[in-house]
Amino acid sequence: MKCSGFTLAELLVTIVLSGTVATGAVSVLIAGHRVYRRQTVLTDAHATERAATNILTSELRGLDPGAPSGGDLLRVATGSVTYRALRNLYVACAAPDASRSTVLLHGDYWGSRPLDPQVDSVLLFADGDPTKPQDDRWLHADLRRIEKGYRCPDGGAAVQIHVTGLSRRELELVGVGAPVRGAALWEIRGYPDSRGQWWVGMRRYSKSTNRWPPIQPLLGPIAPYGLVFQYFDSDGVPTRVPHRVAAIEIDVRVARGHESPPPPHATLTAGRGVTARVALRNALRRESAR
Repeated sequence: MKCSGFTLAELLVTIVLSGTVATGAVSVLIAGHRVYRRQTVLTDAHATERAATNILTSELRGLDPGAPSGGDLLRVATGSVTYRALRNLYVACAAPDASRSTVLLHGDYWGSRPLDPQVDSVLLFADGDPTKPQDDRWLHADLRRIEKGYRCPDGGAAVQIHVTGLSRRELELVGVGAPVRGAALWEIRGYPDSRGQWWVGMRRYSKSTNRWPPIQPLLGPIAPYGLVFQYFDSDGVPTRVPHRVAAIEIDVRVARGHESPPPPHATLTAGRGVTARVALRNALRRESAR
């Protein structure tokens, strides 16, 4: 009687062929996973670049560095910029009390948050002679105190602010209906964390402590020294004089990660990066006035 089955040679051939097929399949999976991770890293990098340019251009576009009473740009450097950011808008509902340095504002406001004496200064619009737009200007004052529970002459809710740093004559130039804007001091810069990884960070100056708090990450990771600012005057000439700046060019070079190990522990190399240029507020007006 003849028994059916596999010979030892046949089993060995089967095992070898199965191993070869399995090895090939694993290699294909590994290669596919590497491609997927590489594309994920690139996609994340491009998203960070777009977010960085959109956020930073939006943040800097409203600055007026050439205001005669004090520009919004305070310090300009290759890796950082310090500026006065506008965060809210109120309207004066009565003429200021120049003897007490107080201004009555409508209680309603526009912006991301109400005035905060701990961090804000204020800009008050001085109309001067209504028939002469050339003398219009923003007056910078320090905000000392805010008091609630007041009423405007029309009966609406109001807040009263106490300011310093302006003369009586200057306050008298602020009329009923004048816009009053709150502004805080901010810094944007690229910085490395404790592990040596670089980020785009922001921080806000505190008047109450008279110091800068630790910087907080906004976007990243970026390549080492991957945030670069360049500053140009109204003629397109590079400048480092804050009140002459008419445009800021922002260059963001986002970190690229190698396949192994994956981010955020990947070795970082500079990518191509993206560059955006933003024209500052009133830059065209200053140019036309020349």
